[in-house]
Amino acid sequence: MSAPTLVPIDEPAGLFLMPGEGLRFLGIPFETRMVVVRLADGTLWLHSPVAFSAERLAALREVGEPRHLVAPNKLHAHRVTAWRAALPDARVWCSRDAAKRAPDLRDGEPLLDDEPPPFEPELPLHTFGGHAYLDEVVFLHRASRTLILTDLIQAHEPGADGPVWRTLKRWLGIAAPGGVPPEVRLTFRSRDAARASLAKLLAWDFDRVLIAHGRNIETGGRAELERAFRWLGQ
Repeated sequence: MSAPTLVPIDEPAGLFLMPGEGLRFLGIPFETRMVVVRLADGTLWLHSPVAFSAERLAALREVGEPRHLVAPNKLHAHRVTAWRAALPDARVWCSRDAAKRAPDLRDGEPLLDDEPPPFEPELPLHTFGGHAYLDEVVFLHRASRTLILTDLIQAHEPGADGPVWRTLKRWLGIAAPGGVPPEVRLTFRSRDAARASLAKLLAWDFDRVLIAHGRNIETGGRAELERAFRWLGQ
């Protein structure tokens, strides 16, 4: 593994990214990353942790002490375990079904819209509704006006893959500028609930959108979110 890198996105506001190793889902190669927020008290909030290493922990401790480990959906829960073992004083926050994928997180604290966690004033949350499988919790980092998504949108860099994967990703609609992956679109059980969630997110004050897989949206995020979910209709 190469030396870990903590990438400042908006350092004065306390927003960073840490890249992880590539992975595959349904055979498709993905890049992945975790979002790191330095809270007002100086501690760190880790969203969708990448694989743990002592080197990554040391890089994080250069800017603050990790105190919150967040599993934002069940597909991004399993790597929390190793971070938790290394950080026994950190609080673990879990989406509704995270423990189904990572049973050792059964005692994690739930991420609930109606029971805000202590970081909520800085990072309000909303569980995106209407999906049969994906229990994704979305966050707003108020200080940097950044929406934090996980799997709801993907925007893979065309230059990161060979011609076969590049063509497939373009056909699936997940090559940059990207969109909602087809397996996610096809498994919404309630478009009305999804539209209500989209309206809630669009009411938040954000410009940037960070995602776990692919090119982030550095500006114009509201318009890009509307474009990505246009298939929901009215």
